[in-house]
Amino acid sequence: MNFNVNYVDPSLVNTGKASYFFFNDGEQVTIANSIDGRYIADTVRTGSYVLDRMAYKITDESAAQNLAEKGYYSIAFTANEMPPTPLKPPLPPLPVDPVNPVDPVDPVNPVDPVNPVDPVNPVDPVNPVDPVNPVTPVKNIAADLQAAQAGLLASDDMIHRIAGSITQHLDARHMGENSAQTADSNVWMDGIYSGGDRTAGTTEYSNDISGFQLGADTSWALANGDTLSIGAGLGYLHNDLDVTSSDGSNDIDGNYYSLYAGWTQHQAEGQNWHLFADTTATYGDMSYSASGKDGTLKAGGDYDGNSWLWQARVGAQINLAQDWWVQPYTVLGYSQTETDAYNDGYSHVADGKFSAGFAGAGVKAGKNITLKGGQVLRPYIETSYVGRFSEDTKFNTSDYNFGGQNLNGGSVGAGLNAQLSKNWSTTAKVNTLVASDVSNEVHAYLGAEFKF
Repeated sequence: MNFNVNYVDPSLVNTGKASYFFFNDGEQVTIANSIDGRYIADTVRTGSYVLDRMAYKITDESAAQNLAEKGYYSIAFTANEMPPTPLKPPLPPLPVDPVNPVDPVDPVNPVDPVNPVDPVNPVDPVNPVDPVNPVTPVKNIAADLQAAQAGLLASDDMIHRIAGSITQHLDARHMGENSAQTADSNVWMDGIYSGGDRTAGTTEYSNDISGFQLGADTSWALANGDTLSIGAGLGYLHNDLDVTSSDGSNDIDGNYYSLYAGWTQHQAEGQNWHLFADTTATYGDMSYSASGKDGTLKAGGDYDGNSWLWQARVGAQINLAQDWWVQPYTVLGYSQTETDAYNDGYSHVADGKFSAGFAGAGVKAGKNITLKGGQVLRPYIETSYVGRFSEDTKFNTSDYNFGGQNLNGGSVGAGLNAQLSKNWSTTAKVNTLVASDVSNEVHAYLGAEFKF
């Protein structure tokens, strides 16, 4: 073991919290926590990492030695369990002493000769541990820091769910357009759910996102028959995030404020398609409560943050024979999340940041089904692929940082829009994300809209 301890927090002395010690920012700290690949420490935190089977004692040397200057402390480490000593390789058999040969056998009473050791096949010695390439111990990151790390990345997923709710309603209107455009106003609401498992380095976590969004927009016709629309949304999401790689969690709340605008091309008589484009800007006011437990050690803290997203889409509504249609589209955008610095009671966690651009394309395909009562059902399927670029992740304590996660991947889903009357309609959609660091992901939207 090699411990270079520069600073012991005075608040630890005689408090019963002798399982934590600190280092100042910028100090070089080396901790070797294994011998021959075996861990030897016990539930000790060095700001970010949790060590195994190690105890230590802090002494106020200023008081013990009656020093005039106060603030000097010493720290002594003890391991309450040491790894067993490696077995030594067995010794090869001793050769026969050539100086004292065996007495000749009495020819009258010969003795059965002893089988000699086969010199061709000696006993193989046990391979010793390679001193050049020792086993590297896995870093055990403190549970509450894993929760804060996961919370930074989960915030990006949350704001994408808000943007997806807005485009869900805009796309639903295009599905019903197969004639000249009309100007109208709409109010709508969505219920939102998202859950799944994700990985970020050595941290594994599960999202459990739920909430809602309210929106309203109005449109007007241009001289050439095209229409423009502008709207606003107000949403709320809660994420009951669980860290599955440790005993940690993070309760995340976000209030979201959105502005969006759209353009729809005039579809002339006899034409079966038209173009559309829209853009969305969303800002999220975030709050976090990260906590974790390592053995009997608990840590955590509350802190705030913010996130924002901008995206633009261009697509086409293509109406086919027998009420079938397809809706291809492309998307380009950028998102960013920032979290404030805080202290979890034992470590200073610096402010965090995650930002990334995203671009992709997708297509929806479905059919309009008119019921006897005049209602119109529009079931559809959707597939898309979105890639990330220019990713930048910053999350640091004095001795730990990580580099984000891989979310490049495809999405597959299905939905149903229903025109219930001249004014009322509903939307529903479920899809899943398939990516390298994502599994068991489900996104769901259920909404209603009133047109006037």
